[in-house]
Amino acid sequence: MQRFLYTRKHPKSSVIIKMVSKRWIVLFLGSVLLFNGNLSWGEDVHTISSKFGDFPLKIEPPVLPELPPDFLFESGLLNLPRLPEWNEPVQPKGWSLFSSPEGLYQEGLSLFSQKEWLNSLEEFEEIIDDHKESLFYQASLFWKSQILIKIGKEKVALEILQQLVSTQHSKYLFQSAHTLIWLTLKQKEYSKAIQDIEQFSNNIFTPVYLKEILPLKAFAYFQQNRLPEALEALIKMQAQFPNDPNHLENSIQMAELYFRLEQCEKAYPLIKEFQDKLNNPFQLERLLFIGVSCDLYLQDWKSAQHQLNSIEERGITNENAVYKGNFYLNLWQNQPEKAWFWIEQFKDANLKKESLRRLYHYGLKQQWLEFLTNTIPEQSFLTGWETEIYPILGHAYELLGQINHAYEQYQKALFHSDSQVMKEQMMFHLVVLELKTLNYNKAVQRLKKMFVDFLESTNKSEYFFWYGLAQGELGSPYAILAFNQIKPDSERADDKLYYLERLYHSQQNWDKTGQVFSQLLSQYPQSPFLVWAYYYRAEGLFSVKEYKRAKKILEEWEQNHKDSQMPLQMVELWARTLKELQLLDEANHLLGEALQKLPNFSLVRLRVQILNQLKKYKETIQLISASLNFTLTEKEKKYLYLSRAEAAFSLHERQAARDYYLEVLENNDGEDVRYIYHQLAQLAYDLKDNQEFETMGFKVLDGEIIDNLSNNILILFSNYHAQQNDKKQEMVYLDRLMSNYDFELKNAKLSETAKSELLYKYAKIKNRLGMYKEADIMLDQAAVLDNQEIQFDILKEKGFGAFHTKNYEKAAAVYLKLVYLKKELPPQEKFDFLKKIAYSYREMKQFKEAWAIYQKMLRDFDDKKMRKEIKKLLKQLKQQ
Repeated sequence: MQRFLYTRKHPKSSVIIKMVSKRWIVLFLGSVLLFNGNLSWGEDVHTISSKFGDFPLKIEPPVLPELPPDFLFESGLLNLPRLPEWNEPVQPKGWSLFSSPEGLYQEGLSLFSQKEWLNSLEEFEEIIDDHKESLFYQASLFWKSQILIKIGKEKVALEILQQLVSTQHSKYLFQSAHTLIWLTLKQKEYSKAIQDIEQFSNNIFTPVYLKEILPLKAFAYFQQNRLPEALEALIKMQAQFPNDPNHLENSIQMAELYFRLEQCEKAYPLIKEFQDKLNNPFQLERLLFIGVSCDLYLQDWKSAQHQLNSIEERGITNENAVYKGNFYLNLWQNQPEKAWFWIEQFKDANLKKESLRRLYHYGLKQQWLEFLTNTIPEQSFLTGWETEIYPILGHAYELLGQINHAYEQYQKALFHSDSQVMKEQMMFHLVVLELKTLNYNKAVQRLKKMFVDFLESTNKSEYFFWYGLAQGELGSPYAILAFNQIKPDSERADDKLYYLERLYHSQQNWDKTGQVFSQLLSQYPQSPFLVWAYYYRAEGLFSVKEYKRAKKILEEWEQNHKDSQMPLQMVELWARTLKELQLLDEANHLLGEALQKLPNFSLVRLRVQILNQLKKYKETIQLISASLNFTLTEKEKKYLYLSRAEAAFSLHERQAARDYYLEVLENNDGEDVRYIYHQLAQLAYDLKDNQEFETMGFKVLDGEIIDNLSNNILILFSNYHAQQNDKKQEMVYLDRLMSNYDFELKNAKLSETAKSELLYKYAKIKNRLGMYKEADIMLDQAAVLDNQEIQFDILKEKGFGAFHTKNYEKAAAVYLKLVYLKKELPPQEKFDFLKKIAYSYREMKQFKEAWAIYQKMLRDFDDKKMRKEIKKLLKQLKQQ
């Protein structure tokens, strides 16, 4: 049985009316312009409220039949072409004895020409019975077949014709084959007719006879909906017989087929060519209405309206066709009132009724609810489609919330329907309305009847759920029995468990409450009633680092609770999951929205971390400034103060960062103090505040702790003294720094990542001191440890060493790799790399390669100073 019920979660296919191919859109109201495939109707979601919870229902429209195609014009390929009036001249009287075969034959022909069919038949049958060896035998068989057709004995005629065609020697071989095919088509055996045409084309249907055969071929193909083949036959007819009297009719048929094949661009020239040549008003109107159909198909509303007006001005023979064209024109422009106006113009009551039917079908799809309910047709126009109009009206009233009117229409639909599918749907619609109006006794009685009337229904679990709910609302013990009838794979299975859990809870049956809730949690993890079950499942997956699965669980919950506020714990878990998956923008957006509703420190802290990873430090400062207005503990405030200072530091807003760090220092109880001294030392170094730099730097080095903080300060001190040209003090700090590195490298517990970073830093110092060979060895050791984050920096130092040891081949190779690896290099860094590559080529006497590098630099850099330097280098290169 087709599923038509109200649904919620994971809806299966909605009730639909199948759409026909796009070429029918101007013909078939059941389709929507320019769309193919299945069409979903409008839907609405309602809620059935009970004392134990609210249960959603997705309202789906009634099942309606597919409407047949409706043409604006009468098809010229639907009628079987007429059978030709075969004839043979009668010889002048004077033939010999009338009893001779020739005399009988001539008498038969004479009587045939006078339409004395039975007398003529007697003459031919005498030849057939008594003169089988006569030259007139087969000709008599042919004329007998023609007479039999005229007197309605087509089956016998068909047998005779098959005999004649099989002999291949009949005087009337072509006429017999033609008539045979004509009879086959008349019996609607189109495939057999086409097969015979192809067979006879080899030896009977020579080119001279194609004029009679091609129309039959086109008709047969059309009846099989093989439109391209039908069109091909007509085109062949036009090409080979341009002077045929049926030329104009064939052209109209071709235009029709072009329209049906969605090739309106080929139909238009035929319409334009022949519209002023046709004297037959019926042919002319058919041709013009094909043009209107093309305009509607192409949504050229203006042209369609113009053509309809033009047809009317010419003086029409079929006013209804014009009215119908205007009806569809307004219908598909979503102007139901105007479409209704044109329906009222129809002279034919049946046409008016059919158009109203199409209007209501289309109007329900387009959700013209108020129009449908305000313009109900007269009762006389509802005959024959009551089983459609009442469900349509009931559905429209229900969506409008007019329950009483909807109830009335559904009852009428139930009364008039003889379809089990429609009856079942209408009864359930009534049940839903009864549940909405809290008429539980009525709903229970109706559902009982449905269990009896629709034993094989695939929707019984749905019915049992609402039956159980109604019984539960009435305080009946039958509720539990009803819920037990719901299949475990039903869409209402978790609803049932939730309702039962609440029911047992109200009875203080704690054992049952726990059992049902555990069952709900384990069997239906997608249930909208289990937000906390979702949370703990996702949290478990997160703890074992299955972040993608955790994200999927959280997304499933969110999908089913779009209008619900997400609990704080779930927001935080989801953001942490996205953070681990490096979906930082998504996590930031999630936290930003949540903080508008949940001003909570834990969410602020997490968002600060994510913003820092995104390097959106200005947003971090803005967030912290706003968050300091929250209710916070002292520890939380200190965290925010420090985070604000860090953000300013990352933005290189040195003075602001210094002020923030000093603010943190004033309110610090000893935690993170050494780190703050380090940051202040770095800022003082950048600000060239030598006194504060030395003060803060010595505080970091106090205690001779070996860590990254002390190592960074040692580097700053060495740089500081190098700038002062104090080589002795520079070496003091560098020696202490290298001593620290040696000590740390001996740590057996050092991770590979930490070790690679340490080796890189050590090698950098070695390069600085001119110890290039030792630096290169350390860099190789660091590269082997496969720390991808510093591979670029390792290569950079190797290039530095190779260049300064005049190993130009290696230097060029390394710097080329650096440029290749990092496409978005800072302009100055890229300029320096390319300059060193070119210099290396020059030193290796590879002047052509050096020239190419300089030319590339001219293309890549717009800076005037850089270009001036490049041109100077090019000039030097020319002189080499």
